[in-house]
Amino acid sequence: MWLGGLLLLLLILIFAALISRIKLTLNVNKLGKDDTILIEVSALFGLFKYHYEIPMLKFKNLKQGLQVKEKKEANVKQDEQKEDQTNIGKDKIDYWIDNWKSMLAATHDLKLWLNRTLREVKVRHLDWTTELGLSDAVHTAQLTGALYGVKYSLVGMLSYQLRLLVPPKLFVIPIYGNQPHFSTKMTCIAEIRCGYAIYAGLVLIVRVLKVKGGAKKWQNILFKG
Repeated sequence: MWLGGLLLLLLILIFAALISRIKLTLNVNKLGKDDTILIEVSALFGLFKYHYEIPMLKFKNLKQGLQVKEKKEANVKQDEQKEDQTNIGKDKIDYWIDNWKSMLAATHDLKLWLNRTLREVKVRHLDWTTELGLSDAVHTAQLTGALYGVKYSLVGMLSYQLRLLVPPKLFVIPIYGNQPHFSTKMTCIAEIRCGYAIYAGLVLIVRVLKVKGGAKKWQNILFKG
């Protein structure tokens, strides 16, 4: 009897895990020279949490590109917290492009898999507010209208990849004055069912195994450097 009860409890826990959702929260803030990008991932009803923060984003030069300071933290191990600093320049971007090409070559129809997986991601909240101003009022008004167009174009492209459950809140606030001003704040909350994420992972493995040497290529990409 106790073995049957234990098995039933295990099945209930597995079912609960499968119907739970993986929640992704993205916060972007820029005010003057202060930049903060925060990504938080939670799963299994909050039992697993991952925190990724970029508290500093500074342009160095054309060769070195952006200097990025990173903070990573996960609650799987309470003492696991890492701080890194790296530069995102031409060499880094070329490295990412080469890795993407390698993944395409090592996976059967990777783009199709990616599109189908992204369609299962549901955006439950999207709020993007920007304040800007130039010394000339006419130029401020023109830039405000142009930025509105850019925002709606970006969100329109996003809606083709993800499922927007609520209308996004997009604002551009002109600041008329003598001093140039720019600040922006964006919050985005998206979710995907844990069961589908596991299914998508299994499908990806099958697609990799369909390509001769695909598993080895992925291993080289994931553990390179």
